[in-house]
Amino acid sequence: MMDWSEKNRDMAGTQAAMLRATRKALSEATLRGELVPQWRDGKVVWVRPEEVELPPEQEGQTTPPTR
Repeated sequence: MMDWSEKNRDMAGTQAAMLRATRKALSEATLRGELVPQWRDGKVVWVRPEEVELPPEQEGQTTPPTR
């Protein structure tokens, strides 16, 4: 994750929330056998969820409970 300056500290929480949502969406697409859209080389392509590269989860990062 990026090292945010003090004045933009709230953006770090936003980025973490977006990564959690992306991981959940990829997990659900995997369970359903669906392709997901990804921006590559200036265009949108449909790929298998396991092809999407995300930064590794950081230790101590908590995931809110699912409903």
